[in-house]
Amino acid sequence: MRSIILSVCVVLGLSSLVRAAEKAAPGTPDALIHGVYKAGDNVFYPAANKKLSAKFLTPGLIKLLTQDEKLAGNEPYAGFIDCSVLYDSQDLPKITNFATKSEIKGDSALVKASFANGGEPVVITFKCAKEAGEWRIADVIYKDGRSVLKMLKANEKESTHLDHI
Repeated sequence: MRSIILSVCVVLGLSSLVRAAEKAAPGTPDALIHGVYKAGDNVFYPAANKKLSAKFLTPGLIKLLTQDEKLAGNEPYAGFIDCSVLYDSQDLPKITNFATKSEIKGDSALVKASFANGGEPVVITFKCAKEAGEWRIADVIYKDGRSVLKMLKANEKESTHLDHI
């Protein structure tokens, strides 16, 4: 009987944590990540969404994403970033149990967004920076170690090298 009561308490506690995460305090890195998931992947295509991108991303990331879009002829999902940045998937996600957890150190933060996609657990880490008093996404890191910033920088170097051939 005690194990059933304990299990119910754990489940209720976890569900309240998820609800609390959904109501992230305004102006926090968690609120930024909740906002970017509400806005969707268009945030990562600044050529057509300048204001939206500026609301969520650092200028350095916007610059690299813009260069990638130009190389791809301004076609979404045609550049080096050819899948959903937010879900690390090319398929339409079936998301449940979305939650965030952040570690803040001064003007930088790591926010882990966790969710289930079709029942499979997913964790995506957002490296955030506080610029001019506002939190912005500086990089997106996947559980296998891939980083959007590193991929875009590598693509930039490769395209610059190809221009000189």
